[in-house]
Amino acid sequence: MAEEYGYVESFKATREAQQKFDYFYLGIVLATLALSIQTYSSTPTYCYRSLLIQSWGLWLASFIAGFFRIERTVSFFSVETSYLQYKQKYDVFSKAQAGQMQLMKEPNSPWTEKELKEELTKMDDLLQFSDRLKKRRVKQARIAYQISKWMYFLGIISYVVFRAVNLYAMPIIQEGTN
Repeated sequence: MAEEYGYVESFKATREAQQKFDYFYLGIVLATLALSIQTYSSTPTYCYRSLLIQSWGLWLASFIAGFFRIERTVSFFSVETSYLQYKQKYDVFSKAQAGQMQLMKEPNSPWTEKELKEELTKMDDLLQFSDRLKKRRVKQARIAYQISKWMYFLGIISYVVFRAVNLYAMPIIQEGTN
């Protein structure tokens, strides 16, 4: 019997790949920051030390934004789990209200039409709240990713400019002292 590849498998594979990328990316950001700090003492610094400190700050902000993104993603899945549970209950109560099935609170004690309506209203409110919360979490995760990505990129540019300025400033400074 051949294995089928459906929506659930695709979702799981995508989620696992995303998690691996997130952790890999955070590792790269942290390694870049650590390597830059570690090699600082061996770097002759003549000018524009603020560019170096700026790159460190940008990489730290990138790491924090990336970490926040992971937290928002986990929070989204937690809300999604609750949403799916409420959705199942809502569907059951909707079927009961439509007369497709009968729900019992206790043996020989069915739900009344009024109780079903109240429960459906509660479930609908919870579903709407969960949906708004999911959308907010996704938006926050996307913004955090953009912040993380651009902070890392700007940190790279700042560091490269710092290294280039200090590499080319050394001969000029040495000529000026002679």
